[in-house]
Amino acid sequence: MGGHDAGTHQFTGLAKYFNAYTMIGRRNCVLATYATIAGIALFFKLKPKKRPLSQKSNYVSIRPYFLPAGSGESSWTCL
Repeated sequence: MGGHDAGTHQFTGLAKYFNAYTMIGRRNCVLATYATIAGIALFFKLKPKKRPLSQKSNYVSIRPYFLPAGSGESSWTCL
């Protein structure tokens, strides 16, 4: 698979570890791909689930802040 000319390439940088010419370079590409897929799967598995609005601890009531003062009065008071 590596062919006759597989050992004569002088790679530098990331190409030294991730290349298509040597068996070790191919293995490193496969391992990096598997690690990426596993990382994405773990991220979505461990991500917090969305809870319904009624179960949230920081639930805010929709009740308006200002309410009419009482029976028939037109002024508004703050609660």
